[in-house]
Amino acid sequence: MVDELSATGKIIKERGGASSLEANSFFKIDQDLLTRERIDAPIKKRIALKATELIRNNMTIYIDAGSCTLFFARELNNSTITVVTNSFSIAKILTTNHINTYLVGGQIKLDTDAAVGPMASKAISNFTFDYGFFGTNGLSYDKGFTTPDIEEAYIKTVAIENSQKSVFLVNASKFNKYSVVSFADIKNKIIITNYKDKDGKYSAAEIVEA
Repeated sequence: MVDELSATGKIIKERGGASSLEANSFFKIDQDLLTRERIDAPIKKRIALKATELIRNNMTIYIDAGSCTLFFARELNNSTITVVTNSFSIAKILTTNHINTYLVGGQIKLDTDAAVGPMASKAISNFTFDYGFFGTNGLSYDKGFTTPDIEEAYIKTVAIENSQKSVFLVNASKFNKYSVVSFADIKNKIIITNYKDKDGKYSAAEIVEA
């Protein structure tokens, strides 16, 4: 059973047992990227593949730092697009795949593999994106999209403001959860997810099932 749960990313095997990776309903701090990457990995890959269907030749897109967006970057293979990102891991993946990539500079946040702060937000504000692709720590009807870090929240907000369409890659475990800082509401956002919105709670957004 432990091996099975570890394979699906629900727990991490440790000496003498295992620790849960399931999220609580309220996040106060970020988990490191390696840990988050292992949570629901097969689902995140499925969401990422669905997101690639939005890509068209010669687009300019923004990719937010995060675990779902990392999976998304791995699935991109269109060499005509231009990508701006604040994640150095994502930038490395894209350039290895011969995709024209701009990595914005700023203060480095190692936990989330992201550049944050005024330098990063200023660089992002110089672009206009066809699509912005974002992750989130939590998503709830009343608080919208949330993150534990105010610096990352501001970066996300700037990128959303400069994106003609904002696309959120959100696995079901993030729904009905929230964190410290709200950075966007759900209205007019595209959410690619495995979550089943049976009661239409998130109908202000366009839900795309992955």
